[in-house]
Amino acid sequence: MIYGVLALGWRGSARHWHLHDTLYRTLAAMALPLVVSVHSVAAMDFSASLMPGWQETIFPPYFVVGALFSGFGIVVVLAALIRWGLGLQAIITPRHFAVMGKVLLAGSLGMALCYGTEWFSAWQAEDRAEREHLRALFTGPYAPLYFAMLGCNLLVPQLLWSGRLRGSIPAVVGVAVVLNIGMWLERVLIIWNTLSHGHLPSMHGVFSPTLWDWLILAGSLGFFAFLMLGFARLLPAVAMHDMGKLLRRQRSGA
Repeated sequence: MIYGVLALGWRGSARHWHLHDTLYRTLAAMALPLVVSVHSVAAMDFSASLMPGWQETIFPPYFVVGALFSGFGIVVVLAALIRWGLGLQAIITPRHFAVMGKVLLAGSLGMALCYGTEWFSAWQAEDRAEREHLRALFTGPYAPLYFAMLGCNLLVPQLLWSGRLRGSIPAVVGVAVVLNIGMWLERVLIIWNTLSHGHLPSMHGVFSPTLWDWLILAGSLGFFAFLMLGFARLLPAVAMHDMGKLLRRQRSGA
């Protein structure tokens, strides 16, 4: 009864599908500037400061590329779990994962450009604080985490140049898991590295997360998993738009 009320008189007619496709494209066009504006504003919160490592004009596009990169990684993992848990192999096919693998590869190249721009800007600026911050990235106490981040975000996704690996769902999902770990490390190091190497020597130090920090992280991940599982249990996991196209393709093939 609830679904019937929410359907608002949907009957699957040609006119209804035409209106649905029009709205579908309109919302997709509206979502792109929304994503760019949201992450650009978040990046400006950092870049408008006077802290070394944050005061960079690359941050707005850097955050947008990073959000798309990690977002597609999460989509790959969730799509694989829903495909396996709900038996949607006929709807979510290996071709979808191959296409998402190309997007992940493009995102990794975009992240490489952002990292290179950040390094070049710190070297070219001839600012002592910026150069100290850059040196700390590669030789400081967080250097192992930084190199792990670079490996997860830049090196591992290069495996997707292989068409055979892009056609393998476990391989694409494995790369997506690794890059999400790398993007989490990146967000953590953006805070830790800068706050550990400020302008004043009294600000220098090493942050060690406490038990409560880890519990907050685990709680946020658990709450997200709870919401995702509740969504998959109570609402259709596959968009009506995709189901309609699949049914029409099957009918035309028959």
